[in-house]
Amino acid sequence: MERDRSLSLLVYASNTGKLDLSNYDPRNDTDFLRVRWALRSIDLEKTAEIVSMRHKHQCALLASSKISTESWDELQKQAINSFDEFKYFSCPWDHEKPAVKQTEEEHNDIISAYERAFGKPGTPEHDALIAETNELLKLTPEQQLLRSIRRRTRNDVSI
Repeated sequence: MERDRSLSLLVYASNTGKLDLSNYDPRNDTDFLRVRWALRSIDLEKTAEIVSMRHKHQCALLASSKISTESWDELQKQAINSFDEFKYFSCPWDHEKPAVKQTEEEHNDIISAYERAFGKPGTPEHDALIAETNELLKLTPEQQLLRSIRRRTRNDVSI
């Protein structure tokens, strides 16, 4: 549960009384939407709290006389970005989501991680994997599950 954000939010919402699940029917679309919207609201609220604390921490560091000029400039930029994020998560209907700036190093890390996982684009192995994925996407969820089970039983000799 620690790694499942939706489940953690659901437990938090029901434990704090922000969400009453006593009459919840998962087959009812209205109930499903109500819970989904409530969890989205709680998620934004929690994220805003975290960003607010980060902003306060950065502002406290800015007040220190022991940081260098370069560090002060960088902290000031981070504090401004945190405040922009806080405004978005507090009132998403009123503020644009701040753009995430990606460094060249992060960009290269993402590309190398993709190539490690799926192979280099243009190679026969990568193209075969993409073709298989495209075929799977054309199937219904039930057909995808059956194909996955067949593949696992074919590859796993211990079954």
